[in-house]
Amino acid sequence: MSTERLYIKVILQNQAEEQKKKAGGEQPKPFKPVTLNLRKKLVSRIEDVETLFAKAPEQARAVPARVTLEEKARAKSHRPGNLFAHDTCPIIGAGKPGELFIKMTPQGATALKNRISKGQTPQMLKAISTIHSIQPVNAEDRLSGISPEELLRKTPARGNRKLVKVKLFDYGDPYAQSDTTIAFETLLFRYELPYARLDQFQDQDVYIVECETIRDVNVLANAVMVRSVGRVPVFRTLRDQKFNLRPFPSALPKLNADPSDYPIIAVVDSGVSSQIPVLEEWVYKRERHVSPAEENNYHGTFVAALITWGDVLNSSLQELGAYPCRVLDVHTLPNSDPSFGPVGEVTEAELLTDLEESLRKHANEVKV
Repeated sequence: MSTERLYIKVILQNQAEEQKKKAGGEQPKPFKPVTLNLRKKLVSRIEDVETLFAKAPEQARAVPARVTLEEKARAKSHRPGNLFAHDTCPIIGAGKPGELFIKMTPQGATALKNRISKGQTPQMLKAISTIHSIQPVNAEDRLSGISPEELLRKTPARGNRKLVKVKLFDYGDPYAQSDTTIAFETLLFRYELPYARLDQFQDQDVYIVECETIRDVNVLANAVMVRSVGRVPVFRTLRDQKFNLRPFPSALPKLNADPSDYPIIAVVDSGVSSQIPVLEEWVYKRERHVSPAEENNYHGTFVAALITWGDVLNSSLQELGAYPCRVLDVHTLPNSDPSFGPVGEVTEAELLTDLEESLRKHANEVKV
């Protein structure tokens, strides 16, 4: 056994001196110098927005403002959340690239001006440097740059009135939001503008307002709680190009097996013709939402046939296998070809209602 003795270093309590380890990473760097002039400019812009408080609902007393960020600061990681915070003017949405919307209240505006005027921490200096401008949301913003005349010309009509889609800002506070919607509907009542609130849009306040004149559109575009005023989207089939029409092949597979062996696909289209016996047996059920006068089944029948016999009707495509499916015919789109007969259109709200009704009835059987 070795008789060599090894030394042990003994450190007594409090003999060593503790040293704090420096935190890793660099300090945040501003995107531009945060000068006194910049601070004064931003505070002045906030005061411009504050002049709109007189138009805000008395109970909520909140208005939106549009914040434009510097081009180099548009990444989400640079978003100035510590500047536009819950205790100042919180962010309530985003617009175009580099554009944020904030909720401004009298108390929040005061806190935000104080933070911009006096903030000195590296994090706050960087947040202030991301801002290019703070501006009120104006009528042109709400109309997305188009004129009221153009909007009335392009949006669909109901009788003598045009349908206009209006979205309100979501302030993130149920109580303030309730006051906002009451104030907006009071405004519509005052100007005798018929409207419908669309319940299909969950967690959003969306309205269809009937307008007759440019004045009506301007009333909507200048309402402080409104985020956007635009045309009501409509849906229609593509104009049918009936070139090289041919009859169905005579030897199409029939539904000889148990129908439950085949999956069901909902065809939300212009309807499937009931005049084709070989296809009719593959139709599971029908849901009609179009008047007979505006019926044109060409496109819907074409799609249903491809779903049922895609491999047979495209015999040159070897990669297509024989996987026939049954069809739920959801007829929502009216005729769009004037040469065929009366044309029609379905609005966004009408389409959503039709889909919801069909989904409620057939969700257990139809998966696609």
